[in-house]
Amino acid sequence: MSHTQFKVIVFNFMAMIVYNLFRGLYFLVTGKGGGRNTARSLSWRIGLSFALFLLLMALKLLGIVEPHNLNQPTPAAMTVDEPANKTDDGKTLKEIQQQDDSSGGRIRLKP
Repeated sequence: MSHTQFKVIVFNFMAMIVYNLFRGLYFLVTGKGGGRNTARSLSWRIGLSFALFLLLMALKLLGIVEPHNLNQPTPAAMTVDEPANKTDDGKTLKEIQQQDDSSGGRIRLKP
């Protein structure tokens, strides 16, 4: 499954969920169907949400979808040979750029 196909499937699920949400709202506001149509629409919304959740969990377990964490450094930015006493605390970006750059052009900034 390509990334584009995966995005299309997730987008279609989300569109159907939103459609059923607003369809249930329409039946709730207009009173058509005596509450039966409202319950049916909202049940479909819950079922689709649950199915999407199960699909995402199954794809994660199969290794097709990999979650990411924005707080983790990328492998290109990690260095292995850094001495433990080397710190950049209190330095400005300009000072860091001017120092001897042994990291191959990468600048490591601490939050």
